[in-house]
Amino acid sequence: MKTARKGAALLLACLLALCAASLCGGQRAQAASDGPLTYTVRDGSATVTKCVFNAAGTLEVPAELGGAPVTAIADEAFYGCGELKEILLPETLLFIGERAFGLCFTLQRLILPESLQRLGTAAFFKCYALKSMRIPAQTALIGACPFSECTSLQSVTVDPENPVYYSAGNCVIERASGTLTVGCSFSEIPQDGSITAIGESAFEYCREMTSVTVPAGVTSLGDYAFAGCDALTALQLPEGLRQIGAYAFYNCAQMRAFDLPDSVETIGAYAFCNCDRLTSLELPESLTEISEYLLYLCPRLLRVTIPRSVRSIGRLFNDGCTLMTDIYYKGTPEDWMRVQIAQQDTEFNDAVLHYIGGTCEKSDAASGVALAFEYGTFGTPNDSTLHLRVETVAQGDARFSAYKVNVDGAQHALYEIHMEDDAGNSYQPQDGKLVTVWIPLPFVIEPESYGAMFIHHRKQDGTTERIKYSTGALRVEADCFVFEVTSFSDFAVCSDDQGNHADTDHDHICDLCGDSLVYTVDLIVDGENLGPVTYYYNDTIVSALPPVPARPGYVGAWEFTITGAVLEIRPVYTNPTAQAEILVQPAATVDYRTRVTLTARANGVPDGDVLVLLDADGRELARGNSETVSCELGTLTANQVYTVKLIDPDGNVCIDAAEAPLERTVTVTVRSGFLQRLIAFFKGLFGRNGQVEIGP
Repeated sequence: MKTARKGAALLLACLLALCAASLCGGQRAQAASDGPLTYTVRDGSATVTKCVFNAAGTLEVPAELGGAPVTAIADEAFYGCGELKEILLPETLLFIGERAFGLCFTLQRLILPESLQRLGTAAFFKCYALKSMRIPAQTALIGACPFSECTSLQSVTVDPENPVYYSAGNCVIERASGTLTVGCSFSEIPQDGSITAIGESAFEYCREMTSVTVPAGVTSLGDYAFAGCDALTALQLPEGLRQIGAYAFYNCAQMRAFDLPDSVETIGAYAFCNCDRLTSLELPESLTEISEYLLYLCPRLLRVTIPRSVRSIGRLFNDGCTLMTDIYYKGTPEDWMRVQIAQQDTEFNDAVLHYIGGTCEKSDAASGVALAFEYGTFGTPNDSTLHLRVETVAQGDARFSAYKVNVDGAQHALYEIHMEDDAGNSYQPQDGKLVTVWIPLPFVIEPESYGAMFIHHRKQDGTTERIKYSTGALRVEADCFVFEVTSFSDFAVCSDDQGNHADTDHDHICDLCGDSLVYTVDLIVDGENLGPVTYYYNDTIVSALPPVPARPGYVGAWEFTITGAVLEIRPVYTNPTAQAEILVQPAATVDYRTRVTLTARANGVPDGDVLVLLDADGRELARGNSETVSCELGTLTANQVYTVKLIDPDGNVCIDAAEAPLERTVTVTVRSGFLQRLIAFFKGLFGRNGQVEIGP
């Protein structure tokens, strides 16, 4: 009986061993542990593959494991070891893998050994406490962004004996190509002509960097070159720059404008994506193609200028630029028809399209009048013509302006035409002589919404003494617009108006030297003088109003009434997030070493505000959008507290209807008793640690 039991036990042990081997695979069968480290041995060399997450303080990686020299740190070997402050590496080490020390939040000191030959991509990702790093002489290959989001990093140097790289101004530069490969928030890019390119991810997430001068001689910016530099406010790019990589300025949230040199020939996809404060962008004259989603999620963008050189336009905004109103094209309607345009979103299709670079010259054989004008309009180009019939032009400088009116209450200039005779002088026909002008019509015919005005200036001593003009309407006739004169008016310009304004509306200016009914007052809000405001009698405000005084958590707008000569103006505030709410589970309990993902959602959030997730020390772990934020927190071994906040584009915490901050706390309790630790240990051996998502 005993023999039978022993045989059964031996059989069971063999089966368990076979199962473990099949689960771990051939490579895992060679894994071994030495204290907090897990390692493998292959071809006489040892590789550190894992370190326990609760390792803390100082940890020394030995020069030898399993009887073999330690030559490599594997990808993510120390990833998430957030309590380590110092790591000592052996002089046998040759390779450090990708993200090997990522999320070692408290790591303050690590010296790369002189033997190191290769440093992997993002090797020290989010090592917030790391302050300095020295690249050894033997290091011949450095991956992209090795110190990404190392926000305390102040010094990056290279051993002078290194034949591949050298350092200057806290920048790491490749000798052969002149490519700046690594920088930090405190870098000063050399301006001596030695730099020819800014490499991929060179300054990615250098969050303390506020200004950058890219030196003359640099011809390219690599992908993600300045991505995540969300404190950057001043940028100077050199003439001669030809290439800007994809995501080059992604999430440069404080940049209001980019002055791009005309030498730039290519700009990669998403290059200016998520630039929250960008209001306008003029693309360079050498550009021939606009890449996909170049301006995706730029919520304050108002206008874009496209050069005539562009031949194709990818999807530009992707519904992320809700304030977009104007697209300026430096060419003619005929040029625009030759541009290949991808299927666009509503912001592109609804924007006013202005032709600002095209010119046209026409002449009228019957009258000998030469005309020159510039396009400055919107709409869909077509092959129609505009027929203008102008009568009774008095002596002096003459011009004609046509306007689209009564659509949105504003006037949009379509043309301004200057008339000259054969000698190039201003055309001076006799009263009653007819001038007929035919010009191309680059806008949709909407005759009921157009008006026109012919204005004649007569100047004496450089000032406008008198303005004569006629008003009329545009109507369709034989596929043309005809300007029909309906009235003539003659007004003197009063001295109070300084010769800058005249109008047919008698409420604005009196006939024949009457007083100008234009008033100027000081705008005073809460005792602060915000500057002068000019308005018309019983009508409208003329001058641009100053910004509404800021009130945290609120959006302000001016509200005004005009009664005769009395102007009443006041700020009105609304809370855009009054109805917003954050949905997240306030507490959760997980087992020891369970991999946890935290997700929060929000309702009623206006465009531009985003959800962020922070740890107990207030460090930002993830940034989402107006609807959700999610972050993998790693394998938890101790209780943690996280905070989800809703912030506006300026980084302020939004408030709800009760003026309370829109933020929620999530407490994660980790069951860490002996049994849970033992189960986690065996699960870890077989790669079976559980995963939990904490959601709304």
